[in-house]
Amino acid sequence: MRQDTVDAVDAMSEESTSGPAWNGPGDPDSLALFDGDAGTLDFPVRRTLVALLRRQVLTRERQARDWDVLIANEAVITSRLHDLFLDLVIDRDRGVAYKTQVHAEAAGDTPVLLRDTQYSKEETILLVFLRARRLSERSSGGDRVFVDVAECLDAVESYRAQGSTDVVGEQQRARKAVASMRAAGILAATEDEERLEITAVVEVVLTLARLQELAATLTHLNRPEAAASLSDAQPDSEGRPDTADANDETDTNDEEAQQ
Repeated sequence: MRQDTVDAVDAMSEESTSGPAWNGPGDPDSLALFDGDAGTLDFPVRRTLVALLRRQVLTRERQARDWDVLIANEAVITSRLHDLFLDLVIDRDRGVAYKTQVHAEAAGDTPVLLRDTQYSKEETILLVFLRARRLSERSSGGDRVFVDVAECLDAVESYRAQGSTDVVGEQQRARKAVASMRAAGILAATEDEERLEITAVVEVVLTLARLQELAATLTHLNRPEAAASLSDAQPDSEGRPDTADANDETDTNDEEAQQ
């Protein structure tokens, strides 16, 4: 399972996180950024908060500017998220930060901004492939791990059900799975559009223990009973990044894109 961002959250944070770092009209020490602004955060912190709401993850490597602001203002950003019944999770070792849904029992029926959805079969297969690939190359001393789009599609193709004739449909779902991994920050763009980087985010989404469980399930995927077992063997959603619109891909040079 995973958490999808409810459309309302995407809508309110869809605008660009870039903009002039100004202190508002009149008073140079004011935090106001527009007439009638009652906000109490300065521009960089607001920008980072919006980025955290808009994106599935922030990473130290690809969103360095927002990462630095987040670490320096962790308490106040966490407070703002708590007001929305969200929590902030920071994995400093991997350089990954994301939000999760929380439920306040004392408040009764708390409103929900993030929702749980299942990974598709193709997404689950691709997650396992990417996690195993990164684990293998990092264990061999590799610093950065890359994969071709064709390799991703082949990995999904290798688990096509025996006797399946929906070749076009399965190819489309495989490409959609690649797009989903890019949106999640698990795959990042490079200068070559057919070559992607596998980021540390995959380690957060899919733990080593869960990788082993899913890999065992996938081994038997083409057996008649496998379809049901795969739907029951979803990557854990609790404490994992939410999933947003698959069109929200991370640019190769994300810092410049935000300028």
